[in-house]
Amino acid sequence: MKAKFWLCGILFGLLAMASLSSCAGDTAGMTDNGVILCGSDNDCPVGMFCNDGLCDSLTDGGQGCTSDQDCAPGYKCDLPSGACLPETDGGEEPSDGGDTQADGGDQVGEEGSECQVDELRECGPGTKVGECDIGVEYCVNGYWSGVCEGAVYPEDEKCDGLDNDCDGHTPADEIDQDGDGFSACQGDCDEEDSDVNPDASEIYCNEIDDDCNPETPDDIDADQDGFSVCLGDCDDENPEVHPGQAEIACDGLDNDCDPQTSDGPDEDSDGVSGCGGDCDDNDPNRFPGNPEVICNLVDDDCNDNTPDDPNPTDLDGDNYTVGCGGDCDDGNVTINPGASEVECDGLDNDCNAATPDDPNPTDGDGDNYTIGCGADCDDTNQMINPGAAEIQCDLVDNDCNGATPDDPNPTDGDGDNYSIGCGGDCDDSNQAINPGAAEV
Repeated sequence: MKAKFWLCGILFGLLAMASLSSCAGDTAGMTDNGVILCGSDNDCPVGMFCNDGLCDSLTDGGQGCTSDQDCAPGYKCDLPSGACLPETDGGEEPSDGGDTQADGGDQVGEEGSECQVDELRECGPGTKVGECDIGVEYCVNGYWSGVCEGAVYPEDEKCDGLDNDCDGHTPADEIDQDGDGFSACQGDCDEEDSDVNPDASEIYCNEIDDDCNPETPDDIDADQDGFSVCLGDCDDENPEVHPGQAEIACDGLDNDCDPQTSDGPDEDSDGVSGCGGDCDDNDPNRFPGNPEVICNLVDDDCNDNTPDDPNPTDLDGDNYTVGCGGDCDDGNVTINPGASEVECDGLDNDCNAATPDDPNPTDGDGDNYTIGCGADCDDTNQMINPGAAEIQCDLVDNDCNGATPDDPNPTDGDGDNYSIGCGGDCDDSNQAINPGAAEV
């Protein structure tokens, strides 16, 4: 039983209360040799508090303390817990074993020994302020081990943003006030400007030590032409370029570092000078970058590789291309925009759909024969058109062809107005004999 709790006592000094519970199960309120184990103040009897897993007496009568003056002689005020704790001076006790132990429990058991088996006591800096922590010293073979396990002592500040010297304060120069990742002790020369820190790049001419390095210049004259970057040198790698230098036309440089000074004249004010590639500096509609207008016979974009004619093909050699030439039949030399329209040949001779091939495309009777090219001689009668069969003796030109006779034999030899054919004259030599004569 004692060995088990002795091991758990060691874990109390090294780990948090959760580790103690894992060794002995639920140990709240359990005792061993006068030591009461606890996880919180509620696990301790009245007049005691939980001190790192062990119930300790409130020697101030249970009222708590704010300074050592509130505690009895031999005790000091533990500010984090507000309780008076026994002063730990390393554990040296008289050889007669008369003094009580730090927890106010058992007396030294065996003559000549300092402590009892499984006994432990606090040691170390006596504070948990900042990074400091109280340790535990164990009784080994009746004597204090002299080893304070888990104690963290005050030390010089390390510029790590922590309270290393345990005075309850983090030095101001260790705090990153502007949130740029650097504090003053880490080299931040302006804790009010997050753009200024040792990792920043130096910006010329702003009169600020951006990288917190006094050796980095805020201005420079790399080409030694007498003009620094801050004095307006627009190319500090070329000593021939600086303010006051004469502008050299068409060299592609801003020699005088003045954008208002043209590198070459721009006579037509189209934004591009002759030096810049303007192929006609007298025409503001012609300059590099201008959209090419097809078929205007002008190089609008000053680029010979941009065609003015989208299709310069002329296979029939009539001097009219398929593209800008508008040749609608590049396999027929007689068909092009310059040709005359030939009526009723079924072709668009002049490549102009607005020029009619049929001078009168009217087809009033819907027989698919127009008055013009269709030659319909009666556009009110579907039965009369050039495609109809001629009907003899109906006195109508059914096929609209005057050469097709209506009378198969129009001979009227006796002049009585009755032909032999349609007239039915049975004696074309006698005027008195015809279909209209009276029978004698």
